[in-house]
Amino acid sequence: MSIPEAKKTDNETEVQVGGLAVTVYGLPEVRKQPPRHLVAVIVLHGRLQNRDAVRFLCQKLVAPNSKEIAFLAVAFDQRNHGTRLLDNVKNGDWRAGNDSHAIDMFSIQYGTTCDASFLIDTLPAFLGLDIASWGIMGVSLGGHASFLSIVKDSRISAAVPIVGCADYESLMTSRAANLKPAHIPKVPTAATFKTPQFLGMLRALDPVHNVDKLRGRDGRPRPVAWIVGGKDRLVPWKASEKWLSQAKELYSGQDADRLTFHIETEAGHEVTPNMADIGTKFLWKWLTVGVAPRGKL
Repeated sequence: MSIPEAKKTDNETEVQVGGLAVTVYGLPEVRKQPPRHLVAVIVLHGRLQNRDAVRFLCQKLVAPNSKEIAFLAVAFDQRNHGTRLLDNVKNGDWRAGNDSHAIDMFSIQYGTTCDASFLIDTLPAFLGLDIASWGIMGVSLGGHASFLSIVKDSRISAAVPIVGCADYESLMTSRAANLKPAHIPKVPTAATFKTPQFLGMLRALDPVHNVDKLRGRDGRPRPVAWIVGGKDRLVPWKASEKWLSQAKELYSGQDADRLTFHIETEAGHEVTPNMADIGTKFLWKWLTVGVAPRGKL
């Protein structure tokens, strides 16, 4: 999983929120010059990474801050990653020898959505700041969790999943089908991971089964920018074609870019500078609707 790197700056603040280590970007300048309108975006890293991996995205989100409008970017280690690591084998896929890959990865990303809601509940009190709106952005594993989060929590006003998937069963079915005995001794089959309990969980939680929950409190579907790599073989965007078809129907008649689907043609499973630019501009547009003037990107 490749993301442009960025050096650590003094604009990062470590906060302990109920036992969860959180990095908040943009906080020193917000404290120095409180803006009229404050937005927070939760930024989620990929599998086998930690919260430092999304520093580039976080810095890009807070760069346009002004005395009128400012963003905070909020990053934390996903479960079983970084400072929360318990068993790295459980982060691996079937090829890496993790027989429980399907349930392990979904439970991590769903746990992340619960952590995101927890921070929306509690972080303003820890910071002593009123946050006008929340967004979410994630890459790879964090992209999956971003999809899950916007259907789980109606307080999230916009989402940018990057190289993420909205149809987990389709992704796992495709991933298992591409494995051969030469890759691993025991190739997973539908019978080994598609248990009634697993499928029941997906029916209840997965975005492809909950498209109507994209509607906000006003009844309109909330803005989503799904950004994918055209050459991504690990999380091929076609695994989520069903979700995309349903979403297009839901967003029919809405603003043209309220649902944005961007294919970075030559990109694989990665975040290019252009993909990052599209995602951050999308969040700045939709999380500041009705608020003027805006910072310049």
